[in-house]
Amino acid sequence: MTPYSDAVIDLFAGPGGWSVAAKALGMDELGYDLSPEACATARAAGHRRIEADVAALDLSRVNYTVDGLIASPPCQGFSPAGKGEGRKDAELLLQSIPHLTVENFDEALAWLADKMKDNRSLLALQPLRWALRLRPRWIAWEQVTPVLPIWEACAVVLRAAGYSVATGIVHAEQYGVPQARKRAILVARRDGKEARLPTPTHSPCHRRGPGAVRVTVAEAAVLQSFPPDYPWQGSLSDQYQQVGDAVPPFLAYHILKEISS
Repeated sequence: MTPYSDAVIDLFAGPGGWSVAAKALGMDELGYDLSPEACATARAAGHRRIEADVAALDLSRVNYTVDGLIASPPCQGFSPAGKGEGRKDAELLLQSIPHLTVENFDEALAWLADKMKDNRSLLALQPLRWALRLRPRWIAWEQVTPVLPIWEACAVVLRAAGYSVATGIVHAEQYGVPQARKRAILVARRDGKEARLPTPTHSPCHRRGPGAVRVTVAEAAVLQSFPPDYPWQGSLSDQYQQVGDAVPPFLAYHILKEISS
């Protein structure tokens, strides 16, 4: 791992939803992601990426500090739209989180791995592993709404480690994103200031109409609040996947502005 002191580390960084917001706020962001296509998109947009599995990186030799830690672990296992095998793992994760420490984290992950119904479920714990090891000044995590109880359990551990923490559900349209999308958010800070979710800037919208309409990648990326000329890379299906998985930059901007100030 490259020692970017005082940088902002972005786990599961994808094509750059958080990156667009971080750059707008003048942050020195470094993203980690396993997808070559998502990394290619981010690099084409001018964002730094290391193509790596964040769960496989050894943090025991980390000897530098970072200012902030962002994380959006994969949500397919927890998403209401999927099979939801990850939701079946949630009970065991919730039982285990209160007992996690820097010293026992890797051992606990190994024990849990054999018991997960969805092998992606444990990725929801990676932000906590990195946070306890790196101890950033501030933290911002995002996931689908069923993950909120896991974020709330992580909040207990973070408070014991000296953080002020806030968790909750935010509505993307209330921060200028032209779509109805709810996300579970955890923000934390250990600089003596109170962690708070951002204050909504827009009124909530009310969805109308019978169903979804097919849109192009470019149209979907405006809907997600990406710049219209964002340089999406990979096949067409890769691009749709990247857009769908990304954090809307407008939402990310308000979260980061609030928690880092």
